[in-house]
Amino acid sequence: MANKRLEVLVVDDSLNQQEAAERQFSKEDAQKKYNLHLAQDYQTATRMIRKDHYDALLTDLFFPFGSDEEGKTYPITEEEARKPEPLGHALALEGLANGIRKIAVVSMENHHNGALAASYERLENFKYPLRKMSDNLYVGATNEYPSHPNDKNWLKLLEIMLENKESGGKEDGKNN
Repeated sequence: MANKRLEVLVVDDSLNQQEAAERQFSKEDAQKKYNLHLAQDYQTATRMIRKDHYDALLTDLFFPFGSDEEGKTYPITEEEARKPEPLGHALALEGLANGIRKIAVVSMENHHNGALAASYERLENFKYPLRKMSDNLYVGATNEYPSHPNDKNWLKLLEIMLENKESGGKEDGKNN
């Protein structure tokens, strides 16, 4: 019997980052292990999470709220719904509430982009690209993909989570 492929949801409003995920997950090795699904906003991703089963969620930190299936943006305005906001944390909570077992909130931003991005670097024992917060939740910042320096390395992030360790090779999340 063949191994079941893991269902992976990647959320990013950047077409370049979506294409990066498609490129990375289209490699023969990855195709054997994973089914990739993409979403570009909070509303779409939330609908997908509530409707289908996902083993892993990899989400950008900043993306738009979006609209519902009928194109409505309630309770916010259409203009607000199109503006990227730090919704990755809220989506991670949605994923946890719906049983997704591995979740990473990542950004290409760093301490030069403001307090929110800088706060990731202030986490105790933070190592690029990911900091393990629990067995289910990781946070990080990444642009460490040598052949495409402006791409997030979605596949590498997923593999770090599935190995249940941090990028620095620590086997547990304990602070030493």
